[in-house]
Amino acid sequence: MDESRPTGQNDHGNGADCVVVGAGMSGLAAGLTLARDGYTVQVVDAGGSIGGRVRGGMYHGEPADVGFQTVLRGYPNVSELLTDLGISSSELHTFERRMVIHDGAKWRRLKVLGPGSVMTSGLMGRGDVVRLMRLAGRAAIGGARELEGGHHQTAAELFAAAGIGSTSVEMVLRPLLGSMMLDRTLEADAGYTRFLLGMMARGPAVLPVDGIGMITDRAATALRRAGGMLWTGTAVASIIVGADGRASGVQLVDGRTIRAASVVLAVDADTAKGLLGGVDDLAAARLPSERAGCVSATFALERPLYDDATILLDAAAPEGTDRLDLVCQTTNVTRPGSPGPHILVAQSATAGWSSVDPGRYADRALERLRSLIPSYEWSQSARLVDATDHPNALYRVTPGVRENLPGPRTMVRNLVLAGDATTHPSLEGAVSAGIRAAGVVTDLMQ
Repeated sequence: MDESRPTGQNDHGNGADCVVVGAGMSGLAAGLTLARDGYTVQVVDAGGSIGGRVRGGMYHGEPADVGFQTVLRGYPNVSELLTDLGISSSELHTFERRMVIHDGAKWRRLKVLGPGSVMTSGLMGRGDVVRLMRLAGRAAIGGARELEGGHHQTAAELFAAAGIGSTSVEMVLRPLLGSMMLDRTLEADAGYTRFLLGMMARGPAVLPVDGIGMITDRAATALRRAGGMLWTGTAVASIIVGADGRASGVQLVDGRTIRAASVVLAVDADTAKGLLGGVDDLAAARLPSERAGCVSATFALERPLYDDATILLDAAAPEGTDRLDLVCQTTNVTRPGSPGPHILVAQSATAGWSSVDPGRYADRALERLRSLIPSYEWSQSARLVDATDHPNALYRVTPGVRENLPGPRTMVRNLVLAGDATTHPSLEGAVSAGIRAAGVVTDLMQ
């Protein structure tokens, strides 16, 4: 017996100290934290892979992420996790602090939030630049405290109150924040909006040298090295609650059970609601109900489309299933100077879409790219690598939603909630929720 391991963790005599349901970044953060503290941890996920949206692979030696997601260096918990996982600054490649926006007639370069950034593209007047920088600067100082307020004001109302003009909002802020929140309506609450602006002002966006999936891979490896166990393709049907009102583990869809002294739910809101039904209906009712999904298509290009480490935004894209929100040649960031293939990711938010066919989206995205950049030889160069629907990528942070979210504790004392549906929808929200859940489990084990 390992005497350094905490005592009294498992009152059941078998199984694990904790079973974590969900192997996205929140579940991995919770499992890794507990395993490193000496507890026996089993992480299970219904999918065939781990990481949720934070996943990727390799295509002919080049990182090819499933969808588009970056890391903001201003995120405190994520930055600490990256350091903890041994991902050094030299392995985090930085996006340029600018983007390229199509205004319906032509492409325009625009510097983004950061020290000394001045937006001179003509899309934003200098007065709006000053007002936006002032707003972002205050939010950068406030940091995570910005999340504590602004529950009942929308992002659109925030910008109007700050005096930012409609052209700046429509041509810059709607496409930029819409691509981050996966919601172009600007109906997100003002506190969450200020938080994102502050995080952008605090530091640049980065990608690991092996793509966003490198974070997931390192976290999974660290979890196993700490003694934790991880299974994919293992769907949970229900939480086992005994006559004493305590959770004693989970039952899998195939009828097997995993016994544990505590259970952490680190899944999306819809899945959590299903598992909480009849267990803690109040917590289930407080989870967010509106999804903010996205659909993505990844292409391999024989020759580069552009050379900058930046993103392209289609500000004038039509609404509906033909819309193309964001395009990024990610290998410009992960592998600058690579001979190819060059990985290009196209992505659009799907809020309000009745259905999503990823293959059809890939075709439509390519058509839109042909119309936006007709000089490129698309038919000879572009090959589809992946097309994926991400229906539960985030949740919509409309006014009042975050104010009513359940905390980590439930009516079942040793059943703990994690996942960004208990905090705010971002990589930082997911990681911080996982760490918080691990702290609650540790307190229960004492």
